[in-house]
Amino acid sequence: MNIYENNLSGFYFILILNNQIQININRIIILFFYLAWAISCSREANSSAVLIEDGVSSSLIILDIPLTGLELPLKSGKIQSINIYKDKLIIKESNGSHILTVYSLKEGTYTGYGSIGEGPGKIPNPEFCKLVHVEEGGSVMIFDFLTKKIYRLSLMDNTLAPLYTLSREEGAAQSGIWLGDSILALADPAGDPIRILDLKSDKSIPASLELPFRRTLTPEERMQWYPKDLAFNTKHRLLLTWSIVSNTLSVNSTNGYNLKDYQFGANQNLDDNQIHRNKIYYYDGKTSGDWVYALYGGFDLNGQFLNKIISHIRSELHLYDLKGDTLRRFRLDRLVNTCAIDFTGNCIYCIQEGGKEDKPLVKYEMD
Repeated sequence: MNIYENNLSGFYFILILNNQIQININRIIILFFYLAWAISCSREANSSAVLIEDGVSSSLIILDIPLTGLELPLKSGKIQSINIYKDKLIIKESNGSHILTVYSLKEGTYTGYGSIGEGPGKIPNPEFCKLVHVEEGGSVMIFDFLTKKIYRLSLMDNTLAPLYTLSREEGAAQSGIWLGDSILALADPAGDPIRILDLKSDKSIPASLELPFRRTLTPEERMQWYPKDLAFNTKHRLLLTWSIVSNTLSVNSTNGYNLKDYQFGANQNLDDNQIHRNKIYYYDGKTSGDWVYALYGGFDLNGQFLNKIISHIRSELHLYDLKGDTLRRFRLDRLVNTCAIDFTGNCIYCIQEGGKEDKPLVKYEMD
């Protein structure tokens, strides 16, 4: 049995293929339709959403909104993530000629930022970097997973400045965001789920994430369950965390407290207090202004023939109102691997997934 991973921008499909068994075409067709039907049924069953705040659960109003995308021309390679800054789309590729590419949505032009190579002001292996945050002044925060460094890349003067290098004790962190005033937030699945570092006072504060377990997790379980990414809301100074095996988006303060959780449906990855990697839930989370949002899968993670039906799977985008009681459940018309919402233009930009070499940029108009 061969196991391989297909990187889908921040989460992994684990596709299990048994090459020793020959299956005839009729059985493949039957299984194809069965899995597509099962995905549809499981999504319809998980149609409830709740807000958990101060230990109290309350139901959310769900606005179910189907969307049809418009493909736009975009010269892209292996895109890992995108984000929005004003009227520009910031693109992180794993095989680009620069660290980042900025695409002007208004003019349709491309500009490369950040040099690749050795020496000051350069990153040698940008394929191991994450685009973790876009600051209001037009700088992009980058986490280098390979060297465990956090950089700031300015879109104003195209300069790259190192902000922090993780210590040996912090080296297992999967992502990190500089919050300003010498405050750093790390996602560390091998240790504390979130750790807040005050570099001036040399203090480390573990965040108090609400976890649905009545026991201590093993190191392997922590790596599965704990968040590996963070998003920072500059308006409210909040941290958003998520995990592909969890049906919950967690909103946390920058001093380590869990403020609220948004939960969609039941988590089928939990059974009798045990973790099972059966379903893909939230991925590619972001937060801006009064909103938090993430892409949602809700489909099976494991299966011998999942790769056969990827082109028939549809992503959802869940948009939660930080000040209200509403979930806008956008049902997209295709599988996408990363997204960004332009709240000024009232539209969603996504990168399509599905095995095609040229993955198009897709635009959705929000009503």
